[in-house]
Amino acid sequence: MLKISLISLSNLVIPAALAQTSPATPAPQADPMTSMLMQLPVFAGIFFIFYILLIRPQRQQQKKQTEFLSNLNRGEEVITNGGILGKIVGLTDRVVTLEVGPGTEIKILRSQIQTSARDALTPPAASKQTLAASTPSKNL
Repeated sequence: MLKISLISLSNLVIPAALAQTSPATPAPQADPMTSMLMQLPVFAGIFFIFYILLIRPQRQQQKKQTEFLSNLNRGEEVITNGGILGKIVGLTDRVVTLEVGPGTEIKILRSQIQTSARDALTPPAASKQTLAASTPSKNL
């Protein structure tokens, strides 16, 4: 009985192994240059999406910030990148002197000024309306 089962098992395994051998004639291979040219539009599309979503908005923001820094004047109240509020009392090409308190002045790099204080501290009109509508009335 053991011999019969081994013979039957070998009859099942050997034809399966022979069926997995490669054919005598290989399949035609695609030209590498053609496949590379087929992938080129995909990479161009990915770059275009990155440009529209990441690079272009960053350049616009950087241009806006550079314009803001070049138009700074004495007397303007600004906020630094570190969150310090101050009034500009002196300007040079690279350094800004801020008055942060009565008689207290600090010098910082012009590039470290983030925004104008009036723009940052003034809430938008829509926020004022929303705030007024959301405050509960006191009818006691």
